[in-house]
Amino acid sequence: QAGLVDRLWAACEGVLILVEPGTPAGFERLRGARTQLIAAGAVILAPCPHDGICPMQAPDWCHFVQRLPRSRDHRLAKAASLAFEDEKFTYVAAARSGVLQTARPARVLAAPRLGKAGVALKLCGPEGVEVRTVARRDKPAFAAARRLGWGDGVAS
Repeated sequence: QAGLVDRLWAACEGVLILVEPGTPAGFERLRGARTQLIAAGAVILAPCPHDGICPMQAPDWCHFVQRLPRSRDHRLAKAASLAFEDEKFTYVAAARSGVLQTARPARVLAAPRLGKAGVALKLCGPEGVEVRTVARRDKPAFAAARRLGWGDGVAS
C-alpha cells in the first residue's frame, strides 16, 4: 500500500482523495495513508481539521454513511425489502501545500444526539475528539445544530 500511495501522490497536482469501505480495516489503511501523505508534505483537507496524529482510538473509527437508492433488480438480488441501502465509507482528502488556504471545520463523527438539554455533537476538531453540547436555550445555535448530520463540518 505504501508504494501505491507514493505513486498516487506523485501523480497528483492538486488534491488527492482516497476512499475505503467504512470498516475498522478500511480506516486503518487510510490512517496509514494519511500519515504517509503528511510526511510527504500534504495538507489534510478532510475529514480531519488538522494535520496532527489521528485522535480516534479503537474500538471507534472514523467513518461516514451515505444512503443510496436500490433499484427493483437490486432489491430482488439481495432479497431486500427496503428501497435504500446505507453504505459506510471512510476517506481522506489531501492537498499540495498552497492549493487551498481556508480554515478546516471540525467534523461531526456520529449522528447528533437530541436530548432534553440540547444537541450533543461528537466532533473531531483541531484538539482531537470532543463532545460539544448545544443548549436548547440558545435558540439560533440549537436550530443550526439540529440540522447537522453525520459528516458535516462545524465552525470551531
